[in-house]
Amino acid sequence: LLSSLMIQISLWLIVTYRRMLNAELKLLNSWFIANRLSLNVDKTHFIIFKGVRKKYNTGDLSEKLVIDNKPISQVRSTKFLGVFIDEHLAWDVHINNLKSKISKTCGIINKVKYKLPRSVLLLIYNSLLLPYLQYCAMIWVCNVSNQSNLNSLLVIQKRAIRNICLLNYRDHTAYFFNELKLLKVEDIGLLQVSQFMYKANHMLLPIHFCRMFARNSATHHYNTRQTENLHIVTANSSKKLNTITHFGPRYWNNLPNHIKVAPTLSSFTKKLKSHLISLYVWRFFLLVTLLFYFCY
Repeated sequence: LLSSLMIQISLWLIVTYRRMLNAELKLLNSWFIANRLSLNVDKTHFIIFKGVRKKYNTGDLSEKLVIDNKPISQVRSTKFLGVFIDEHLAWDVHINNLKSKISKTCGIINKVKYKLPRSVLLLIYNSLLLPYLQYCAMIWVCNVSNQSNLNSLLVIQKRAIRNICLLNYRDHTAYFFNELKLLKVEDIGLLQVSQFMYKANHMLLPIHFCRMFARNSATHHYNTRQTENLHIVTANSSKKLNTITHFGPRYWNNLPNHIKVAPTLSSFTKKLKSHLISLYVWRFFLLVTLLFYFCY
C-alpha cells in the first residue's frame, strides 16, 4: 500500500511539474512572438541536472514538454556559447572536445618544429592552442569533477611546450613554462578567478556580482586578524566547494598582499601571473633537490 501511494505521489508531481513547465514555455513563446524573435525548436533541448548516482525515470516528462506545439527533446549534454554543458556539471564532454582540438595544433607544431624558429612556434601556440584553454576557463577548470581529465589537457600542453623548445619526450617542462612565460591549464583558470575577484572588490562588475561577496567585518563586529578577508560561505556539497562564491574568496584570501593591493587590473594580472610562473621553477628545483638527496 505504501509503495503504491509513493508511486501515485511521484506521478502527480511529474504531471504538476510538466504543467508548470509548459505554462512557462508558452509565456516564453509569446514573448518571442511579441518581440519578433524566432526560436529554432529543432535545436532546442532541455537538460535535467542531477548527481552522478541519482537515477530516476524522466520519460513522462521528456515526451510532453512542448513549445509552439512542438516537442522538446531531452539531452545529456549540449553546446552553449562554445561550452559543452553536461547533466552532471562534470565538464567531461567539454574537456574531451578540447583535447581533440588542441591535439591537432600540437601535431602541427610537432611537424614544423625543425623548420621554424621558436618565436614562430610560440606564435602558433598562442594563436591556435591557448585560446581554447583560456575560453571560459574560470567556469570549467575549477569545477572539474575528475582531475585526471584536467591532467590529460596538461599532458597535451606539455607536449606542445616540448615541441616548441625541442625537448625530448621525458624532459621536464617546468623550467620552460617559466622561460616562455606561459601558464599551465589549471593556473589559467585560477588567474581568471582572481581577476574576477579583483573586479568584484573594486566594484568593476555589475552590482549583482559585487554583492555576492562580503568581508568578515560585515558578518561580525569583533576585531580579528581575518577581519579584512572575504567571508567564506559554508559549502554543503562538493559541487559548492568549487563555485565562485566559495572557491573565489578562499583563493583570494590566500594570495600574497602585495598582489592584492595592485592599483590596476593590468598590474594585478602581471604580478599574479609572475607569481604563478615562479612557483614552477621553485617546485622544479625542489624536486631535483629531493631526487639528488634520496639518490645519493
